[in-house]
Amino acid sequence: MTPTIQQLHLAPELAVLYALDAALAAAARALRAQHETVGQPFDPDEGGAPSLRAATLLYARVRELRRALRHYRAAVRALHFDLGVDIDEDLNF
Repeated sequence: MTPTIQQLHLAPELAVLYALDAALAAAARALRAQHETVGQPFDPDEGGAPSLRAATLLYARVRELRRALRHYRAAVRALHFDLGVDIDEDLNF
């Protein structure tokens, strides 16, 4: 989904954040494709390939950052709602 003109007028940073979220989603899919167990509970003391350990850490950070982006979008929506601005409902991405 792409931001509307109105959304970009009210919060221009959303343009880059939309692109970032799409890139992070692609990265998460690529990590899962390469390492099928990424995203599952992982015990670093059990060893495993260094690439799997790194992928597991990276995948967790990607999820955290995407969660932070969702919180930011919600905050932007709330701010504009509080100001009485009608920002489109399709702000979710």
